Amino acid sequence: MHDISQTDEKVITANWRVSGTLRVPWKADVFFNSSSSYLLTKDGLISNHLDTWYRKPSEILKQFLPCELP
Repeated sequence: MHDISQTDEKVITANWRVSGTLRVPWKADVFFNSSSSYLLTKDGLISNHLDTWYRKPSEILKQFLPCELP
């Protein structure tokens, strides 16, 4: 988690990163940044959660594979 802030009265935003080496025979390294937005009710409960990835899903998926795809 890089940071978390209440960006609006009804919105909390968290910026985070996933990085590491998967426990697969080819020891795939993965890395991507993302953010999560949480919409709050008037009682302060989370009513909606949305993740935004800063890379295309296909680029992230390629990191899990043992070789580069065209």
